[in-house]
Amino acid sequence: MFLKLRLKIRNFFKDNKKIIIIILIVWLIIFGINFLLSLRKEEIVLNTTYTPNISTLDASSSVPEEEHSLIIDMVDEYINYCNNKEYEKAYNMLSENCKNEAFNGDINKFTEYIQSIFTQKKRYSIQNYSNYNNTYLYHVKIFNDYLATGLTGEEYSYFDEKFAMVKEGDEIKLNVGDFIDKVDLKRVVEDDYSKIRILSKAVFYDHEEYLVKITNKTDYTMVISSVYEGDEVILDVGNDKRPMTNSSLEIALAPGETREYQINFSKYNDEQQDAQALIFNKIRILKSYSGDEEDAEQEKKDAIKLYSLTIPLV
Repeated sequence: MFLKLRLKIRNFFKDNKKIIIIILIVWLIIFGINFLLSLRKEEIVLNTTYTPNISTLDASSSVPEEEHSLIIDMVDEYINYCNNKEYEKAYNMLSENCKNEAFNGDINKFTEYIQSIFTQKKRYSIQNYSNYNNTYLYHVKIFNDYLATGLTGEEYSYFDEKFAMVKEGDEIKLNVGDFIDKVDLKRVVEDDYSKIRILSKAVFYDHEEYLVKITNKTDYTMVISSVYEGDEVILDVGNDKRPMTNSSLEIALAPGETREYQINFSKYNDEQQDAQALIFNKIRILKSYSGDEEDAEQEKKDAIKLYSLTIPLV
């Protein structure tokens, strides 16, 4: 029985010798290829969309390539100064407009602002937000170094603001505190009763501050904002009419008096519509002015003149 089985196996291999050899060769080749592939480390390709110098508002807008490293290095230097409490060095990186408009030219106010944010060592991330003219606006997140300290029971949080990089002479300077730019306007409207000059506006990310110089040319009291009446000074933004946000500001001038006022309005820097005009909606030339709401109606009845004045901004 076993003899017959061995004969059958020998005859099978004898009759199929070539096929068996081919199968064996193919198997050895496949085994060799798999072995070589197992020795080769797979190359890991990082796939990232992080492009810090391309605007998130408009992907076709980006910071010029020659400015990339300069801006990134400048932000890093500023954050390091703040972390190391080198406040004067950080302050000197700011534009003159930022120093004057955001911090009233006072390094102590800047120091207070930095200390309120940098309560401990911080890390940061930046992303280009928008670009116009020679101003590059970056979205900056400043947060605790959780990799070093751990969350230690606190929730992940960060301080969020806009940094603007602006040309000042041949240098690029930094605007912080959501301050974007200062624009000289020099708009003037004059009549028999008043002369109103819009000197400039300070542009912040979420609002605009207008510096206005007003002259009362009459022999009576001129009232433009009396606190208790609404819609007295308005910013015309296309189809949107916005009241001033510092509504507690009283604008009242004695006969012949000239004064400067800062009037603020809510307006985001990335809005498509520019401000079109300032409207002084309820100018009152009054024989008498008490400043009391209960006397307002009678004072207006006795007024020398009640009128409105529009000053174009574009």
